[in-house]
Amino acid sequence: MSLKGNMLSRRHSSFVISLPALRRCIGIMSIFFPVVLVFGSILKGGCAEIQNAISSYYYTNMRDLFVGWICLVSMLLMSYKGYGRIDQVLSITAGVFALGVAFFPTSIRPPFTACVSEGINQGVRGVIHLVSAAGFLITLAYLSYFQFTKSRRWTTPRKRIRNLIYQVCAIIMVASTILIAFYMITWKFTFPALQGLKPIFWLETIALFAFGFSWLVKGEIILKDRKRPTFDLMKGILQTLIRPFKKAKKLSVFRETIKKPIRAK
Repeated sequence: MSLKGNMLSRRHSSFVISLPALRRCIGIMSIFFPVVLVFGSILKGGCAEIQNAISSYYYTNMRDLFVGWICLVSMLLMSYKGYGRIDQVLSITAGVFALGVAFFPTSIRPPFTACVSEGINQGVRGVIHLVSAAGFLITLAYLSYFQFTKSRRWTTPRKRIRNLIYQVCAIIMVASTILIAFYMITWKFTFPALQGLKPIFWLETIALFAFGFSWLVKGEIILKDRKRPTFDLMKGILQTLIRPFKKAKKLSVFRETIKKPIRAK
């Protein structure tokens, strides 16, 4: 390879992000998303009250950050390859759903907050938003429960703990989605007092925290498998000791092969 080719290769490799680092970025952005929206709206002024749902921040002074943040997460998910075709398809699907959440705003209904004083009915776009949000969480839950728990090698004790975390996080994401659906269909009208507690916002936040934590664990930020230097050392010593015997065995087989035709004559 020419000098110019080497320079281009090095320059290209400097822009390549590792798989664990990509997972950590996705996890951190997911966890801090509702936190940044809440404190950003307070610090920016004019919107100190927590909204009824995370998607409601689209209609506040945090609209640009809301859309940009989701688009960045979507881009990271679409660039995630994982270990196989299924991982890639699921992550791309989740990224598409994320874009649906960003570009198809939710509908706003009473009770209103100080930031949003009137109802905004998005019609079909609002329905697309809800379907996209549910599809986003369910796709990521499937990825966490079924794909993250797979292993190419033996299952270590720490891998078993990580698998349990992935499954618990997936269950939390699905449970939060189901509870939000139940609240919007029935509980919102049956128990109107719950509206002041903003259950949709907190359930969405819990789901995003579970999503982010599972990706942080997958990114080896915690519970990373320990290296086994003692095992590797013993394996190397045994291979060194056995190698002469293997060579001697091969040599004896070779000699017997040569002698057989001579004996036949």
